[in-house]
Amino acid sequence: MANKILVSPGSSRHGIDGSYVTIEVATPEHYRLYSYWSPWSSSSSKNEGAQDVVKMMALTNNFLDLSGHTSNFLESLEPGNYPWGMTGLRIDKFLPENARRSTLYKTLEKRARKELKITPETSHQKYPIVIINHQRAFLKDLNKYETADVSSLQILSKDNSQHSIYGSLGENGVIVVETK
Repeated sequence: MANKILVSPGSSRHGIDGSYVTIEVATPEHYRLYSYWSPWSSSSSKNEGAQDVVKMMALTNNFLDLSGHTSNFLESLEPGNYPWGMTGLRIDKFLPENARRSTLYKTLEKRARKELKITPETSHQKYPIVIINHQRAFLKDLNKYETADVSSLQILSKDNSQHSIYGSLGENGVIVVETK
């Protein structure tokens, strides 16, 4: 991965005691923008302060698996919606092993694990979306219903052309439930 130091043309974000340093980190998987005030940075073409930060970040990434730590943190979150920068993060996964399960939940969990190839190691990002009565829901919401409450249910995998109506949200499969 290449590290480049670029100075924005016409940038006047510096003062007598330092300047703003903005670092853009872009990889195929992530994009982050870091900005701070540095008393050691100047508007010189060398921009040594920013170069030092880039070197420090490269060293840190070599010694720490930051993406692994982030992934472990995200997987530890309970299902729900979380603010994440200017967007949101949606975490969904099956109920814990010791949780009580309705008849519907047991049936759909077993089928979804088999048909969508979900294992205990599957990341929350690879879970299917759940649609109950035309509304987006969480897997845990399936536990509110018994099999007798359902008029229809479908598990749509990538192989099923109907999953495409859900766009990129349905790329890992869709569980569709209609209640009576």
